[in-house]
Amino acid sequence: MDRFAHLLRERCEKANILQKYLNERWVEVMGYYEDLFSQEEANRHMRKNAREEGLAEGMEKGRAEVAARLLADGMDPGKVAELTGLSIEKTRALMGSQTS
Repeated sequence: MDRFAHLLRERCEKANILQKYLNERWVEVMGYYEDLFSQEEANRHMRKNAREEGLAEGMEKGRAEVAARLLADGMDPGKVAELTGLSIEKTRALMGSQTS
């Protein structure tokens, strides 16, 4: 810091300028804080939802891959649906995509 900035900082600290500013503008300062906190919470919530959606999509893809292997091995589509938790329609669709 240059000499002028250093002297200015010392005088502001001695005069308690920051505390006076915060006291005079308390509502405004709290508004900034609340906005920042709200945005942080929103970001955290979005990341959590995105992670959960990604996991769900990955699980669905994994079930479809297992179902496709079982169908390729000749397992009954109804049994495949039961074991994988996929709908019978989805299982049949997978079976149809293997023959195309």
